[in-house]
Amino acid sequence: MIHENKNTLILGLGYVGLTLGTVMSENGHNIFGIDVNKYIVEHVKKGKSHFFEKGINKKISSSINKTLFVSESIDDFVHINFSSIIITVGTPLLNNHEPNYKFLIDAIETIKKVYNGSQLIILRSTVSVGTTRNIVIPILSKHLNINDNEVLISFCPERTVEGKALEELKELPQLFQVIIKTLLINQENYLVISTKILLKHNLWSQQR
Repeated sequence: MIHENKNTLILGLGYVGLTLGTVMSENGHNIFGIDVNKYIVEHVKKGKSHFFEKGINKKISSSINKTLFVSESIDDFVHINFSSIIITVGTPLLNNHEPNYKFLIDAIETIKKVYNGSQLIILRSTVSVGTTRNIVIPILSKHLNINDNEVLISFCPERTVEGKALEELKELPQLFQVIIKTLLINQENYLVISTKILLKHNLWSQQR
């Protein structure tokens, strides 16, 4: 299904999520950001970032409550019809050097309130190989009682340098690794923020 609406949900308003949401909100998307950290949400609502990035406060101030909306709870956005859902939460290492998937799984559980299978799910975070197909897809397919290969999902690695994120998001090619070939069609309906989008189908050897 190709969506004409430009409503995007972003889970996690850390460096990756907030810079991405800020740029997207300037480029024709309505961004709805969720973060469980009250401090972060309150800062953004005031038009401020919780980290330094040149020019970001001015951009947030011009977009907040217009094309950029933030909350601590998904309940505030359950009435929104989303075309894409972007998960930017991290998977930090535990003491035994194994990935901690708690934050990622919590994010997936959160989106169940708005996820109906028609949205493109984008995992944009640094995660270990196999995370998308072994953790994210099974949870989503079980939620809707569909086959794993019916989940519309893509892994898009975050490739921004701190201090240059707003610039690089617009100028650097964005790589999307997709599983379903139909997602290669009309990708502009999902994420048009970069000068160039590179899509690859079924790169299982590299798929996160």
